Amino acid sequence: MRLPVPILSVYAGRPAPAEDDPPARRHAAAALLAALGATDDQAKIAEEVFEPGPAAGPAHALFVGADGTHHGFDLPGSAVSDLVLRADVPHLTPLLAWRQAHPAYVVALLDRAGADITVHPRHGGPPSTVTVTGPDDEIERNAPGGWSQHRYQQRAEDSWQHNARRAAEAAAAALERRDARILLIGGDVRAVRYFTEALPARIRRGVTVADIGGSRYTDGTWPLRARRIAEMVACAVDGRTADVLAELSDLAGPGGRGPDRPSAVIRALAQGRVRTLLAAEAPDRVRTAWFGTEPTDVAVHRAEVPARDRPPRYGPLTDVAIRAAILTDAQIRILPAGTPGSPASGIAAICRF
Repeated sequence: MRLPVPILSVYAGRPAPAEDDPPARRHAAAALLAALGATDDQAKIAEEVFEPGPAAGPAHALFVGADGTHHGFDLPGSAVSDLVLRADVPHLTPLLAWRQAHPAYVVALLDRAGADITVHPRHGGPPSTVTVTGPDDEIERNAPGGWSQHRYQQRAEDSWQHNARRAAEAAAAALERRDARILLIGGDVRAVRYFTEALPARIRRGVTVADIGGSRYTDGTWPLRARRIAEMVACAVDGRTADVLAELSDLAGPGGRGPDRPSAVIRALAQGRVRTLLAAEAPDRVRTAWFGTEPTDVAVHRAEVPARDRPPRYGPLTDVAIRAAILTDAQIRILPAGTPGSPASGIAAICRF
């Protein structure tokens, strides 16, 4: 997303119907845009996101360059409040927080004959489902008695296991194709057990696996299951944040790979050493940092930015750090307000070396 500076960052939330007052919101936005010195092109485009729309419409993020070039993103389910900012660097934290809360995940619903594998893409994209049907149909366990009963039962168990292995292979492929790290399983208890046992070791090591219960087919429990899926995804996201903070704690200390002072974090970004940048969801917008043309042209002080074909620019510290992390292929973890173990300064980093 390359836009001519200064850039307007606009977030239009979705207040409750009883609290929504579109004329008042438009008036407040127009007044703020004028106070910020937005260009006519910027103001015209930005004010459009505060026009009345469907009551259930999603929140929206909009980034507008000085010439009116813009990029917009819907944020379904976001609780972001109306926000308008203008700086030489976009304010991406609310957008990144929403994306982080909507990771890719796979749901596998199983029975003795196979499974329905549903892939939910990252960022709330439309899901897609494939049905895996095993080739083995000798899965009934009510075979006649006598000397042949054990043989029938063994063939049934073998068929269940074979079908579960095929489902596990399909689920593993879906996880890897979408780079998903969450696998939710439901359905017949025995099929779930065989399926879990058949998952490749690489999946069991790197993926959060949880049982959501229920059956493979649609019934009256589906609303409850949908809520449980949402809860399990949120729990997995929180767990990943806790893991990152635990790693930061292990690497902290003088000379360690977990700097948590702004100057040290910015220095690590300038050296291209950052693997994961941690940033508060509600950052301090008073402290600033400087950046230049190249991805690693970033510093706390203007004089430390290399002289190139244009003067260095500055912006809020966290926004400049996020920009540098994106340009140097570092991962970014947004820390919701009140997250235990969050760095006091609002930013920290886990370094590659």
